[in-house]
Amino acid sequence: MSIILENPLLVFICLIAALVPAMFLYFRSTLFLEQKKLAYLLMTLRFLAFFMLFFLLLEPLIKTETIREEKPIVVIVADNSLSIKTNKDSVELLKKIPLVINSLKEKVSEKFETYDYRFGEKLNEGTDTLLLNEKITDISSAFDEISSRYYNRNLGAVILLSDGIYNKGKNPLTKSREFKNVSFYTIGLGDTLVNSDVLVADMLYNKTAYLGNDYPVEVIVNAKKLSGKRTEIILRDNGVEVGRREMSIQTPNQVLRFSFLINAKVEGQRKISAEIKSVEGEFTDKNNTMTVYVNVVKNRQKILILAYAPHADVNAMKYALESSQNYKVTSKVYTQGADYNLADYNLVIMHQLPTSVNDEEIIRKVKNAGVPVLYLIGANSNLTLLTKNAGVLAITTAGKTSNNCQPILNQSFTGFNLSDKTKALLGKLPPLQCPFGTYNLAPGANVLMFQKIGAVKSENPLILFNKESGYNKTGIICGEGIWTWKMKDFDVNENNEAFNEIIQKCVQYLSVVENRSYFKVNHKNEYGENEPVLIDAELFNENYEPVNEPDVTIDIFNTDKKRFDRTFSRVGKAYRLNAGMLPSGEYTYIAKTSYGKRNLEKTGKFIVTTVNNELLRTEADHRLLFTMAKESGGKFYAFENTSSLPDDLMKNENMSTTSYLEKRLDDLINFRWLIILPIFLLALEWFLRKRAGSY
Repeated sequence: MSIILENPLLVFICLIAALVPAMFLYFRSTLFLEQKKLAYLLMTLRFLAFFMLFFLLLEPLIKTETIREEKPIVVIVADNSLSIKTNKDSVELLKKIPLVINSLKEKVSEKFETYDYRFGEKLNEGTDTLLLNEKITDISSAFDEISSRYYNRNLGAVILLSDGIYNKGKNPLTKSREFKNVSFYTIGLGDTLVNSDVLVADMLYNKTAYLGNDYPVEVIVNAKKLSGKRTEIILRDNGVEVGRREMSIQTPNQVLRFSFLINAKVEGQRKISAEIKSVEGEFTDKNNTMTVYVNVVKNRQKILILAYAPHADVNAMKYALESSQNYKVTSKVYTQGADYNLADYNLVIMHQLPTSVNDEEIIRKVKNAGVPVLYLIGANSNLTLLTKNAGVLAITTAGKTSNNCQPILNQSFTGFNLSDKTKALLGKLPPLQCPFGTYNLAPGANVLMFQKIGAVKSENPLILFNKESGYNKTGIICGEGIWTWKMKDFDVNENNEAFNEIIQKCVQYLSVVENRSYFKVNHKNEYGENEPVLIDAELFNENYEPVNEPDVTIDIFNTDKKRFDRTFSRVGKAYRLNAGMLPSGEYTYIAKTSYGKRNLEKTGKFIVTTVNNELLRTEADHRLLFTMAKESGGKFYAFENTSSLPDDLMKNENMSTTSYLEKRLDDLINFRWLIILPIFLLALEWFLRKRAGSY
């Protein structure tokens, strides 16, 4: 234990400041001549009291060091997914799993700290509430969460109870190898025997089709241990049969593909379902159907990318847009005076333009054509001209210097929603090169993301739009290097879905032709049954300014006419509703509000799709669990034979109690007795002085 001061020399001043008044009082007192010993005692009491008070004013810190011992930590994670429930003994298994876990915790509790979790798509605390009903299994996500929670802790072992089947995330073996000095003990659930079954494994289709065209749908069927059986597969469009194929199963494990063409006769969402007629002897017929939804639209939106020069950002933008059937993208290096037929496009993206006064010509043409524009700022951008022509943002700089800026989502942005997966990626994205300077937003600016410079969250926008509806809507991405976001997305998620979503939703927000309705309701067309249904609403006054004083209610109806009544919450100057996770099916709604003398109402529909990933594979993968355990120095156990697991944990020499030296700094003034003590000393001095007859 030690005391730390900002300037130790100040202690000497405190000594003088406490000693001088005490000596001055008592050396001049008659008490010093009559009772010298008592005078010295009283002078000492006053000196100590004053010194302690002056010393505490210096805000001293007390440094303490303690040795803390931490037992090895054992984390138990149990698979709570539906695939385990397909086992014929699932009812008994559901009762036994918590008993096995509790018994294990009791036997090792003296030597280890134990924590238990259940998981499906996400990790949740506790295993007493296992239901085996989660429709997604993401083992790698559970491992990531464990690694985060027990970072820099004495984690010694992970006990995994699972059937080894995963249908989301990375290979769990890859994640388990990232743990250092952690043994994985795996307990196999489910049945490794291949069941007789025929199922719809997948449907390949485009989410968007064009009115009047034929669009393909390919159905992939997996048949197991049903050699010699025959059946049929039927394809339906909104319940109407549009195709039928005979199916002959010839081998014990056969994959069959069936191609269909559907004519897009009606605009809107179309429910496309594939159904296999049941085969005698198959394990289950719950996986014999699959439903997808296709959005039939009139035509694709045309996007023009004009670039100062070839750039990786242009390729990344083009890739993201072309991954959707909604867009037809043309990219060109800008040439002054060229005719680009701007009126043919729904949006123009300008990369590092304008660069000079000569480039203002193309900007005038875009404005005259009434086409929305998205600017991408880079090293060659002329910020003075951009400020003059964009109108939504003014950037004042003293040179060509830049900042490394990461994105921070603006929680008040209501133009559109980003998925949870994309939001999670934002904090991991590499920085863009943004101009260093002063950013001034126009009154109509709507910021999607702010800039994070180092550890500082600034108010400077990274991606923003104007709020003006109709023609000449404008967006600006205030940085160069967005191609690195695409690379990082693939590194983290092994796909580019999150990056594509950011770009596509920015483009859609700008390119969509808005109506001037005083009441708007926005939502996705399609949700999974494992995700919450989020709906946004906006209300405008006579001046078309956003307001949210009145309540907004919504009645949601399923196909059985069952009604779900909800009320929107206020977010900023808009509204948002989290309707929770709804069962699969088609839903319609009526949203209502009143403002002034107007009663406003909006109707619409959305779809909640069935998530049946857990039924596509029913045989357990104990080989994966065995490999995981062997590579990490652990052991694999069948669920019926886990009696030796506690002893194996005890014998693991890599798991030992760890000692930590904890250093702590506290303000000395927080110790209350140090405040009470000088008051007590002064009170004692006063009492003794009064008793001696001195005042």
